[in-house]
Amino acid sequence: EKIFIVDESGQLLSGDEALAYMSSIHMQAHPLSQLGFPVSASKVLENLAAQCQCQITRLRTHPRYLMEAAKLRPGLFVGEQTGGYIFPDLLPVFDGMLSVLKLLEGMAHSGTSIRSAIDHMPHSNIEHKRIPCTWDQKGRVMRGLIELTHDGAVELVDGIRIHYNDGAVLVLPDADQPFFYIQAEASAPDQATALVERYAEKVLQLRESH
Repeated sequence: EKIFIVDESGQLLSGDEALAYMSSIHMQAHPLSQLGFPVSASKVLENLAAQCQCQITRLRTHPRYLMEAAKLRPGLFVGEQTGGYIFPDLLPVFDGMLSVLKLLEGMAHSGTSIRSAIDHMPHSNIEHKRIPCTWDQKGRVMRGLIELTHDGAVELVDGIRIHYNDGAVLVLPDADQPFFYIQAEASAPDQATALVERYAEKVLQLRESH
């Protein structure tokens, strides 16, 4: 169902690099097309989409919702950061074999190496943190975060995603385990670190509030 990409030097592409690369292949072959990504995917994808006049829809992170979106919206390319890609010209399921074929096709058309293509893409810094939180505290934390951020640019597709000029923060309650997943993205590493620490502190404060 999934593929993992290694460049010509033997370096494994990160999940966001692979998603950006595979999405770029699809966008260049299908300008003006529509693509769907989980809310946790990098904002770099918006920059790539603008170059090809493609449209991006943010989706819930669980694979079931990604496949449902592909089924309900024919023509939608769907990708996520753990090597899963759904192509609109086949069934709305993750397909590793077709992904390999699309990868080879894209490389043949571009005539450039994988690493060269990655190096010429926009770059963003992403930091992650995981905060333990009991099930009965999760609702209180989410309500508190929504109240704290209601004046800003916020998405509530899955968890809460707060947009900034050069980045974003995603605070996502895990569906199966008692913790919050925090992801911060910014143009500079120190900004991403500061953002993830700021929201980790907010989650901790809300978790302990009564």
